[in-house]
Amino acid sequence: ASINDLELGDIARGREIQAELEAATAGLHDFYDILTAGPLLDEDFRALEIEADQIIEGDLATRTAAALGSARAAARAQAALHWRLAFPTVYLRRDRPGFDVILGNPPWEEVTVERLGFYARHLPGIKSVKPQTEQARRIAEFEATYTTVRERYEAELAEKQALRRYLAARYTLTRSGDPDLYKAFAERFLDVVRQGGHLGVVLPRSAFAGDGTAPFRERLLGSAKTTSMDVLLNSGGWVFPDAEHRYTIVLLAAKLGQATERHLSVSAVVDSRERFDKVDQERTEWPLEQLRVPHPD
Repeated sequence: ASINDLELGDIARGREIQAELEAATAGLHDFYDILTAGPLLDEDFRALEIEADQIIEGDLATRTAAALGSARAAARAQAALHWRLAFPTVYLRRDRPGFDVILGNPPWEEVTVERLGFYARHLPGIKSVKPQTEQARRIAEFEATYTTVRERYEAELAEKQALRRYLAARYTLTRSGDPDLYKAFAERFLDVVRQGGHLGVVLPRSAFAGDGTAPFRERLLGSAKTTSMDVLLNSGGWVFPDAEHRYTIVLLAAKLGQATERHLSVSAVVDSRERFDKVDQERTEWPLEQLRVPHPD
């Protein structure tokens, strides 16, 4: 057989195994959907946890079946990923379960729908209309004429509100400000990487400044042997051409694990490729305990 034949056979067999796995774990998937969907639907499904065996086996009472249908639809609408089902070999390892390496560039997106911003997609120039009462009048007139657009706005608003409830219920490492997807991703990175594993992720400067993200920093620095941050100013779009050129970006690299002494390394702010090539020449390093010592102003 040729290599191509073998590869095609492997792909087909892999799909068969995946289908068998999905069938075998369908009940578990349903149970995870119920655990996930409560905040999305603004429902309290905790009482259903005592019916875990029946849900997993598919032996459902009428009330539970109805709740499961709603939960399944809500979870699928958000494309919910149940990590332990999606990556069983990663989490069933007896020694240090979790991923060896996490690489990521999460979305930097506040979980909000601004009414004016939404309608600016359909009404060119609306943001420059003055006064605000005239702006509001034109939007209301547009909504009355194009009801499908209004319905799309209401659906998008409901989706974001559901996601905000979910983030507030399931993620804990932020304290203030509008929910932002990068914050949830940053917390999940720490949840899924194993002890001794490595992180390499792109985050905004706000992840490392201000009280709102202090719990994330405390957990990161308290669980990493070494943490390195390259701080980049996106001047002229030299890092990300399509991103705001005033953004300050942090390239975070960390090795998780137990350590008698933890270390933090931070570069100077770099605003060009030429300076980035010499970034290690402009770097400050500290033992973490040194940074914990209070200093007078």
